[in-house]
Amino acid sequence: MDTILFKYQGSENEYLVYDINRYGAKIDAHAVRSVCSRNCGMGSAGIVAGPFIGRDGKMKMRVFAPDGREIGMDRESEAVGMRYLEDAGYMKEQSRAQAAAKEVGRVYLSEEFVSQYM
Repeated sequence: MDTILFKYQGSENEYLVYDINRYGAKIDAHAVRSVCSRNCGMGSAGIVAGPFIGRDGKMKMRVFAPDGREIGMDRESEAVGMRYLEDAGYMKEQSRAQAAAKEVGRVYLSEEFVSQYM
C-alpha cells in the first residue's frame, strides 16, 4: 500500500502532512530530508506530522524543517495542521481564520521508498 502525504498551501508556503495514525511509521530526520529534498524529493517548506495526543489530552501536530529538525509551529504550519485535522475528520470545523490553509494535492510514496527512508 502506498503512503500518502497530503500537500497543503498555507499563506506563503506549501507543507506536506504525514498522518501517523493512518500509516503508523515513525517519521525521523532522515525521512524528512529525503521527502523534502529539492533534488529528488517534493521540495516543501517542511512536514507537519501527527496527530499526537498531548499530556493535556488535546491533539497536537509537530512540524519538521526540510533539514529534518523539529521546529516550533508558526501560524502558517499551525493553520495547515488544523485544516488537515478538520479535513481528515479528527476535529470539528474550525473558523476559517484559524485554518487558513487548503489541500492542493497528494504525494504517493511507494512501499519501496517508505521501507528505505521511513
